[in-house]
Amino acid sequence: MEDNATGTLEGHVASPIWDLVNFMYHPEYHDAQLVILCKGQMFVIEMDPKYFSDSPEQKEKYLFWMQVVDEGEVDGFVEEDFWDWAVAPLMPLLEALPPSPGLETIHDFLFAMCTQYKLCAGPSGPVATLDKEASSYGSSFRVSLSEPECAPFAAFSPSEVKIFKGDKPLSFSWGHPELVLLPDGTIAELLLVHRGHLTLPDKLEAFWKIDEAVGSDTLVQRMYGLLKSENGDVHGLLLSHIDCKYHGIHSAAHYEDASMRPRWTKQILQSVERLHAAGVIWGYADPGNVLIDRNNDAWIIGCGNGYTKGWTPKGLAGTKEGDWLAVEKVLGFRYVDDSGFYFERRSNILDSPRGVFGQPGTKL
Repeated sequence: MEDNATGTLEGHVASPIWDLVNFMYHPEYHDAQLVILCKGQMFVIEMDPKYFSDSPEQKEKYLFWMQVVDEGEVDGFVEEDFWDWAVAPLMPLLEALPPSPGLETIHDFLFAMCTQYKLCAGPSGPVATLDKEASSYGSSFRVSLSEPECAPFAAFSPSEVKIFKGDKPLSFSWGHPELVLLPDGTIAELLLVHRGHLTLPDKLEAFWKIDEAVGSDTLVQRMYGLLKSENGDVHGLLLSHIDCKYHGIHSAAHYEDASMRPRWTKQILQSVERLHAAGVIWGYADPGNVLIDRNNDAWIIGCGNGYTKGWTPKGLAGTKEGDWLAVEKVLGFRYVDDSGFYFERRSNILDSPRGVFGQPGTKL
């Protein structure tokens, strides 16, 4: 029996021949962009309610999928089902593509041939209409930086930075390859940048200060250098890779013994104090930016003057006080039972509540 929403057979899940590269949508205007990779080529699918104006029924279906994206799940359908629905009109083209050796370097990813389509109403369902001929997908991942901004950092060419594949299938859960290999074999994390990346100068300044003034024994992510083309375009930052046991302290609190909490608390307090002493603001202080590695050490990532809504008050963004308010919440985020988590003030965890505000020598 066919599922009338996705056009697939119930109970059968086919292995996709494409990988998701990126998905963006506007919750108010309901336009969306889906980027996929298939056999070494990129395909961009642009979507907008106005493209379905000729078919009220198809427009209603598209808006249903936007509701799914907004709410996470509706009537058993999730965002991944929407992606399958959007890609379906392109499947004959994708299946007919010749085999490709795949992507080896970041250059292969950034400069992969990319064709853009519009998803529009058709006689019996959505159709993909060619919008723009093939061009370079990576053209959006580039910024211009001045020589003084670039000077403190090493520069790596996209053609010399390999995509790290390990023993897992290639995937792009963050819109691009997450791990790469530097020329000397070092595994690094890749943070691509794009026009309008407003916090980039703050991030660069933070990483420079960390390199200059924060000791190597401090558990904080560092920067190896810039991903930079010969023409001067900067495509991304190459950051130290933290081999995580848990991506976020909330996950660790769920699975690890409570006896680890004083260790993590002490490490986080020490790292934030050292960052502040070097003139660095953590900024994006939240549980997801505390990574627990395989040695059960707590690492801080996300430095650079921004803020995470719900954790740091907007009016205190970029300040030490804002950091400490967020730290109080992070360290009070503890597992209770299978129904969820709740916040507990750090004064109930630490012997000295004044440690909340960064007093050195807090007794644990």
